[in-house]
Formats: sequence, structure tokens, C-alpha cells
Amino acid sequence: MADANSSTPEVIVFLTHIAPYTLIVISIISLVGNGTILLVVAKNASLRQKDCLYLIAALAVADFLTAAGTIPYALNIAINDNINCTVGSIFWSVAGNVSGVRMNQICTLFLAIDRIYALFQPFAYYAKNHLKIAQFVIFISFLWSASEMASNIFGADLSEAKTSCTTTVAFPNGFRIYRIFSSVVLNIGTQLLYVVVFWKLRSLKADSKLPQDSKDRLQQANTTVSILFLTSMIFMVLPSIWSVYSFFVQTVKLGPIFGIFACLNGAINVFIYGWKHKDFKAAIKTTFGRKTNQIRTEQEHN
Repeated sequence: MADANSSTPEVIVFLTHIAPYTLIVISIISLVGNGTILLVVAKNASLRQKDCLYLIAALAVADFLTAAGTIPYALNIAINDNINCTVGSIFWSVAGNVSGVRMNQICTLFLAIDRIYALFQPFAYYAKNHLKIAQFVIFISFLWSASEMASNIFGADLSEAKTSCTTTVAFPNGFRIYRIFSSVVLNIGTQLLYVVVFWKLRSLKADSKLPQDSKDRLQQANTTVSILFLTSMIFMVLPSIWSVYSFFVQTVKLGPIFGIFACLNGAINVFIYGWKHKDFKAAIKTTFGRKTNQIRTEQEHN
């Protein structure tokens, strides 16, 4: 690769070479999976009445956009062999990926706030219009991410050729510093908020006055969100910390390899919804079980 040099470990060179093809595969899985989740939410009205399901759907929207935006980014790297891409081609190919990752960070932050509000003010929480809250979160996260991309396009020389096709070479240093540190603040701040969630959960479990059905409902929602935060820490927080470290130490740049983490986060989230949340699991069986039974009946009839 053009951006590889003698000081770059061979394993990093190899991973960078296969990264765009890996990105495409993972993005397709995430795209289909999150699209399925959104379809299930749209077709099951009862599902939308459950704890934090609207915000989980908002997170699925962010993951869907990340996956859809990563495919052109990966194709641009693969077609050009990560060499001599113009600023314009990098901007347009990476816009969806960069915007989707930022939306994911904001939606995950609001999920933490949602859980804290539900645990500390349960009566006020259930009185809220959660659909409007989720719509607000999607709007704010989209506006934030779109404004970030727009601020870089204006005034940039889109025809300028760069040494590679990654976001690192396309964005100005000021934006790169802002992006790195804002990501760290959002990701670590979200994890710190969830420490409060875990503390409150422990106190609620010890509260004998709380009805058992309320405990079960809270446990169901919080177990799902807990695993989502664990995957967020692995695939979003740790890479962002590495970005800060590499910024100061000037160590090996991982380039498009980092994109794999964001896409993996979105793809794994889908399996968490279907595996750990019993209402999601039941809704998926209901949505696709009808079609399976209908096809089986038609085949038996024929």
C-alpha cells in the first residue's frame, strides 16, 4: 500500500490491505440486520411501548446509516488501492460513515440518560412521549453529524489529490483534533453515566417494596442496554482512546481498520436485540414466523 512504510508492522500492512473488503462484508451484514430490526419495530406496535425501545430503534437507524455509508468508503479505498484519492472523492464516500458513527455515539449517550431517568423517576418516565424523544434524538444527532461534514466541504479544494483514501488525510488538522477528542468525551462520558445506572440497579434489586413485575421490566431493558454499552466500550471507546494515544505518540496509524470496529458494533447490536431482549425475540418470530408458515402452507397445498 502507498501509505505503508518500512516502520509499519507487516500485520498492519496486511490488515490495511484487506480492511476495505472486510468492511464491505460486515457493512452488508449490519445493513440487513439493522434494516430487519427497523422493519420489526415498524410492524409491531406493542413492541414500541416497551422500555427504551424507541431509542434502541434510533440506535438501529444510526447503525443502518453507518453501514450504508461505509460501503462507498470501502469501495473507494479498494478501487483506488488506497492511493491518490481526491479530497472530493474521500468526502463523498466517507460522509455516511462519519455521520453514522457520530449518530451512534449520540444515540448511545441518550440511551444512558434514558436509563438513568427511568430508574430515578419511573413515574415521570412512563408519562413521557418516547416516540417524540427518539425523533428528537435522531434529528439532533443527524443535524450534528451533517454540520460536521458540511463545515469541512466549504472552502476545501475537492480536486486536491491525497496520498491515500482514508479520512485522516482528507480532513484538516483542526477538525481531526476536534473529532478525536469529542469522540473520547462522548464515549467515556456515556460509560461514566452507566456506572450510575449499575449503582441504581443494585439498590433497586435490594428494594423489597418494588413490585416484582416492575423489577422484571427494568431488568429486561437494562440487561439489553448493559450489553449494548459493553460492545460500545469495546468497539467505540477503546478505538477512540487509541486515536488520542496515537495522536500524541505518533505511533502506527490503523487507517481503515478503525472503520471495522464501528461496523462490527452495529452488526453485533442486531444480535443483542434478538438474543437478549425477549420482546424483540418474540416480535421477530411473529413478523417472520407468519411468512414462514404461509410459505409452508402454500407448499403443502401445491
